[in-house]
Amino acid sequence: IQHSQKLESLGLLAGGIAHDFNNILVGIMGNVNVLLSKVDPDSSFRDYLIKIEESSKQAGNLVNQMLAYVGKSHINKTVHRLADLLEEMKNFIAISTPENVTIEYHLDEKKDQIEVDTTQIQQIILNLVTNAVESMDETSGRIVISTGCIPGIGKVDLEIFDQNLLEIDKFCYLEVKDFGKGIDPDIQQKIFDPFFSTKFTGRGLGLAVVSGIVKSHNGVIDIASVPDEGTTFRIFFPTTTKSISTYVDHKERVPNTILSRRILIVDDDKVVRDVLVAMIKSLKMTVFESENGPKALAILDENYENIELAILDLTMTNMGGLEL
Repeated sequence: IQHSQKLESLGLLAGGIAHDFNNILVGIMGNVNVLLSKVDPDSSFRDYLIKIEESSKQAGNLVNQMLAYVGKSHINKTVHRLADLLEEMKNFIAISTPENVTIEYHLDEKKDQIEVDTTQIQQIILNLVTNAVESMDETSGRIVISTGCIPGIGKVDLEIFDQNLLEIDKFCYLEVKDFGKGIDPDIQQKIFDPFFSTKFTGRGLGLAVVSGIVKSHNGVIDIASVPDEGTTFRIFFPTTTKSISTYVDHKERVPNTILSRRILIVDDDKVVRDVLVAMIKSLKMTVFESENGPKALAILDENYENIELAILDLTMTNMGGLEL
């Protein structure tokens, strides 16, 4: 109960910070983009602008990690076999792992599928492999990565599952096992807490992010560790009967007349509004702007025939974007 309350409080905090902080980043990155479009390619200022843009993206990624911890990050789920995702990542894992570490794969051949955000699952795998590498002796080490499936909770006695998952018929699991120094029992209770780290240079977000991503996928984490013998992380994902996802190219849907559009921008944050207006004007479009819903409606009344598209802020005083 205390853990749930902590997650709820952190979720409110992270959501509030993310909203305000992202507005600030929109102002920074938007203005940088406008400047980059105007600065000569050979200008000495261009490199500084690019560095500002890169730093802003890193700040945005940090916010996304906070949201991932509390299970509030944006998820784009598609259907895959877990073993197929591992197959696709083998080369990337290899180049991300020191040469003195051996990776073994035990991937099941069953057809069971899971519905997940592939980018976030890849992040889980890399975080677990990174932790496994860091737990080992500097001379050599071995990591075993496995996938498999188990029946639902009604058929298997696993105390780690909560009541909300009792109706699921089958789970697929990802297992990352190392033979490193293990995790002290006292520390095991803290490893998923944000900003907790046993490493001097660590930010303490790796396993916290893993926990948030698993939670947002209705999954469960099980951990077994013995000091000086190694650690095993096992993550369970509910299976799905949906069809395997295929890539669809949506480029043809974008109309080629978009550059002639007349657009209404409604946002109560002046920094965001100004940068959106500047970006749209740089594309030679006509732009109308408003800081609130009632004023936007007045603009629409006067220019109804001229406005073809509106970009609305979701949360505003007086009238939110959905109501507008």
